[in-house]
Amino acid sequence: MATTLRIPKAAVSMREGTLVAWLVADGATVSEGEPIYTLELEKSTMDVESPMRMPPTPTVTPRL
Repeated sequence: MATTLRIPKAAVSMREGTLVAWLVADGATVSEGEPIYTLELEKSTMDVESPMRMPPTPTVTPRL
């Protein structure tokens, strides 16, 4: 089952960010509030937390 994760808007003027690290191992269950990826913004970097508990994660394949 697919889960859509939205990139949080860190500032009103934010237009883009770069996913620089995926923090969850393949096959791991994710708890609500657990950091799942690192997002690099124009002036800072932030870890983004899971909005909900998710079942074991499949291999993450980014779309290009």
